[in-house]
Amino acid sequence: MIDNIKMLESSETSPHRKSRRKLWKFKFIMIILSILLFVVLARLFDIQILNHYKYTEIAKKQHHSKVDINPERGLIVDRNGNILSKDILSISVACDPSLFKSSKPETQEKLNKQLRQICNFLSLLSDKSADFYYQKISNSNKEFVWLIRFLSPKHAESLNQVKSRGLILIDEQRRFYPYQELATQIIGCTNLDHIGISGIERSFDSILKGSGGYMYMHRDGFGYLRPSASLPIQDAYHGNDIYLTIDINFQEIVEYELKQGIKKYEAQSGLVVAMNPKSGEIIAMASYPTFNPNNVYRQDLNPMKIKAITDTYEPGSTFKLITASIALEEKLITKNEIFDAYDGLLKIGNVNIRDEYDLREGNLAEAMKYSSNIIFAQIASRIKTEVFINYVKRFGSGKITGIELPGEAKGKLPDIDNFNSNDKKFLGFGYGITATPIQILNSYNAIANSGKLLKPYIVNKIVTKDGNTIFENSPKIVSTPVSEKTAKYLTELLVEVIESGTGKNAKINGLKIAGKTGTSQQIEEGAYSKQHYTATFVGFFPADNPEISMIVILDRPKSEIYGGAAAAPIFKNIVRKWLNSANFYRTIAKSNIDNKNHQPK
Repeated sequence: MIDNIKMLESSETSPHRKSRRKLWKFKFIMIILSILLFVVLARLFDIQILNHYKYTEIAKKQHHSKVDINPERGLIVDRNGNILSKDILSISVACDPSLFKSSKPETQEKLNKQLRQICNFLSLLSDKSADFYYQKISNSNKEFVWLIRFLSPKHAESLNQVKSRGLILIDEQRRFYPYQELATQIIGCTNLDHIGISGIERSFDSILKGSGGYMYMHRDGFGYLRPSASLPIQDAYHGNDIYLTIDINFQEIVEYELKQGIKKYEAQSGLVVAMNPKSGEIIAMASYPTFNPNNVYRQDLNPMKIKAITDTYEPGSTFKLITASIALEEKLITKNEIFDAYDGLLKIGNVNIRDEYDLREGNLAEAMKYSSNIIFAQIASRIKTEVFINYVKRFGSGKITGIELPGEAKGKLPDIDNFNSNDKKFLGFGYGITATPIQILNSYNAIANSGKLLKPYIVNKIVTKDGNTIFENSPKIVSTPVSEKTAKYLTELLVEVIESGTGKNAKINGLKIAGKTGTSQQIEEGAYSKQHYTATFVGFFPADNPEISMIVILDRPKSEIYGGAAAAPIFKNIVRKWLNSANFYRTIAKSNIDNKNHQPK
C-alpha cells in the first residue's frame, strides 16, 4: 500500500518538476539575451548618440579622402608684359602604403611583386632607383606618401595604364620660369609646396599664392580614389599678378655682358644694377653666378642671394662723390682751391695714403678726375664728424632702402664715439664704412636727379585675375641731401672723369656720360688684402638729362683690379647694346610719361 502511494506521488510530481526546470532555463536564456541586448543597445547609444561625430569621421576616412586643391599662383610680369613666372599643369604621384601590406604571407608576396613592378615603372620617370621607391613605400606607416612631384602631363597616359591599388595621381600646379636663368635672383623661386622661398616669389608670397581649396574623393573597394559630385568641394581662389619695373630685354644684355666681363677679368663674381634716377625704378638687376629656378631642387641655393641688396662692401673711391658733396654744400672748400697732392704719397704716422696718379697739386675737379685719395683725405678732415655722418645718412647709407625684395642689409656707419681724425681721412675716400651696391647707386641718383634722393622700387603694380589694379607704385622722395646747384656742378666733374680721367674706358662717342671709378681692398683676417680687390664703376647718362644710372661691381678680379680697367668696360658694353635697341627708346619714353603722371612725393 505504501509503495503504491509513493509511486503515485512520484508519478504526480515528475511532470511538475520538468516544467519548473524548463521555466528556469527559459528565464536564464532570457536574462542572457536581455543582457546582450542591453550591451548592444548601450553600444549603439555610444556610437550613434554619444560619439556619433567620432565614428562618422572614422567611417569617412575609410571611404572618403580629403585632397587639397592648390590655387593657381599669380603671374610675375616685366614692365612690357612679358611673363617671367607662371603656373603650369603637372601630375604628381603618391600612394597609400597600407594597401601594400597584408598579414597573410601568400597575399603579402603578391603585393610585394606588384609593388616591385610599380617601383620599376616609377624609376623610369625620375632620377631615383626602383629600390628607393620600394623602401620608401614598404617602410612607411602612413596612409599617404608623395613619390614623384610635378611630372609633365605627357606622362598622364602611361600613368593611367598602371592599374594598382594604392597608387594616387594628382593634378598639381607647378611653377615655371620661361626665361630660365634670366633675372632669377629678382624673380626668385618656389619650393615643392608652391611656397616662395626667394626674390619676389618670397616677398609677395601671400599675394601671389591666393587661397587654397579642397575636395573629397571616394575610395572604392579596390583602394582607388575617385571624384564624386555628391561630396563637398571648396574652390581655390587664384593669386594676384605682380608687374615689375624691369625690362627683360635689357636684363638679358646686362647678364650677358656681366658674365663675359667676369670671365675676361677672372673675377670670382659680379653684379649690375640699372635704375631710372628720376623715378627710382629698377630697370635691370643681375648677379653672377646665377641658377635655374626650374631645377632649384637639385642645385646649390647660394646663387639665390640678391647681392645688390644683401652684400655690403667698402665703396672706395665711388664714395668721394659724397665727400665732395658735403664740402661744397657746407662751403668748406672752393672750386678753385689748390690742394697739395704730395706726389702721390702722404704719410700719416705709420700709415701711408697713396694715389695711382702722382699729382703734385690739384683742385677738386682734378682730385675727382684722377681719383686722388690724398686730396679727398684733406677735404674730409675739414668736415665735422657729426655733419659727415648726418650727410651720409641723408644720401641713404646706414639704413635699408625699402625695396620690395627680401634680405636687404643696411650697411654699417662709423662709430662716432670712436672716430678719430685719421679715420675721417680714410672715410673721405670710402674706407671705414660699408654699404650695399644699391645704396651707392642711389646716392649717385641724387646727383643725377638735381639733389633729390628717391626710394628705389621694383614692383610697378599688382593686378587681380579680373584685371583690377589694387596697387600701383610711384616715385617717392626720401631726402634732398644737396642743392640743385651742387648736384649740377658735381655732374660736370663726373663727366670729366669719363672724358679724360680714370673712367675713360666707359666713354662712348656722342653720348655724355657722368661716372666714377672705384677700387677698394678687401679685408681678410682683420687686415686689408694686397691681392683681393673690389672693382667698381658707377655712372649715369645722358649727363645733361639722366635717363639711366648703373653700377657695375666685380669681386676679386685678377687680370685687371681697377674699377676703371675692369668695371668701366662692362658698363660701356651694356650701354652701347642698349642704345642699339629700339626697345630702349620706347621704354625710356614710356617711363618719362609715367613719371609725369606720377610726380615724386
